[in-house]
Amino acid sequence: MTHVPIVAVTGATGFIGSHLIQNLAKKKFLIKILSRRLPVNSFLSSANFEVIIGDVFDSTSIAILLKNADFLIHSAGLVKARNVSDFYKYNVEAVSHIVTLAQHYNPKIKVILISSLAAREPHLSSYAKSKAQGEKIIHASSLEYWIVRPPAVYGPGDTEILPFFKLAQKGFAFLPNKGQGRFSMIHVDDLTECLTSIIQFLPPNRSIFEPDDQQIFGYSWQDIVGIMSLIMKKKIISFKISPFVLNIIATANSWYKSFNSLYVPMLTQEKIKELTHDNWICNKSSMDLLKEWKPKIPLSQGFQETFDFYKKAGWL
Repeated sequence: MTHVPIVAVTGATGFIGSHLIQNLAKKKFLIKILSRRLPVNSFLSSANFEVIIGDVFDSTSIAILLKNADFLIHSAGLVKARNVSDFYKYNVEAVSHIVTLAQHYNPKIKVILISSLAAREPHLSSYAKSKAQGEKIIHASSLEYWIVRPPAVYGPGDTEILPFFKLAQKGFAFLPNKGQGRFSMIHVDDLTECLTSIIQFLPPNRSIFEPDDQQIFGYSWQDIVGIMSLIMKKKIISFKISPFVLNIIATANSWYKSFNSLYVPMLTQEKIKELTHDNWICNKSSMDLLKEWKPKIPLSQGFQETFDFYKKAGWL
């Protein structure tokens, strides 16, 4: 009888994680997920999986998650945080904790670490630095692993790009004035297909992958506005915001954060550095070791799917 791989997943209730569970279920893998509570997520409703209640710092729950698992996909982490210490806690300490327990309880488990393209530029922000540090931890381990560095990920259910869609629907787009760089993008379903392809085809150990939609020179902000204009069938007027104004907004966000303990700002001084960085294009050659995977969803199609989802869900 053919062995069906058991795949353990952290961060399964998040945007990427929930789409990943769908993909794993479609391919008939046995799935275990770590969750603080029983998950309530429409993207998980059609999948069968075992739920281990706990978080990434709960050693007992992690041990149960890892038991008998063939693969661990670590998707949990923070992309925005109130404090630098939160980035370090969830993007560095959590990786260290899980790697340590994996080496102890299941040293033969194969790990896929979902990092970020930002890890290439750790000097830009605390987020980027924390992702790079998380990679260093698994590099130093004795585990078999692969690192996946996605660029900007979008698709149905994504809340980070939603404000951009909301403004565009009103006919406006605000772009960073110094945002002259170019960046890669990937639809969440293409990303999860990449992750499951690693499990299926087992590329060389310790590989680092930078998957995107294979747009050779990536995209500019104006490219994004142009595609949105086409799918929404309306003219969108772009306004370029100077670094001075962006800094004022970031400062205001920081000030408001001090009065609201629940507020987690997305636009910060460090995020401005990321937004205006000149090169967030994935290294296409990194995918040569996983030739079985190819992206299938061009940006125009992906944005159309995302736009349709937002409308159906009542988000727009």
